[in-house]
Amino acid sequence: MTLILELTSDQEERLRQLARVEDTSPEALAESAIAQMLASPIQTPQNRLSSRPRNLLAFRGLGANASLGKDAQEHVNDLRSEWDERP
Repeated sequence: MTLILELTSDQEERLRQLARVEDTSPEALAESAIAQMLASPIQTPQNRLSSRPRNLLAFRGLGANASLGKDAQEHVNDLRSEWDERP
């Protein structure tokens, strides 16, 4: 299969620089990138959702394991009071 890609001038320059560093051709880099992409599982909306934790109750919020030394609601109230004090 022949594939024609339109790259921006910046993308083309970066690809050429990488090819020089890797001591290969830009075409070989593109083929390698496509091969890596095709080797990984295809992401569909269905398998993206199925890879998420099924038990949402297991998620206790951002920083659930990082102790603030106080109750989360107390922390939120402290932040709100700081906002109220601002001019």
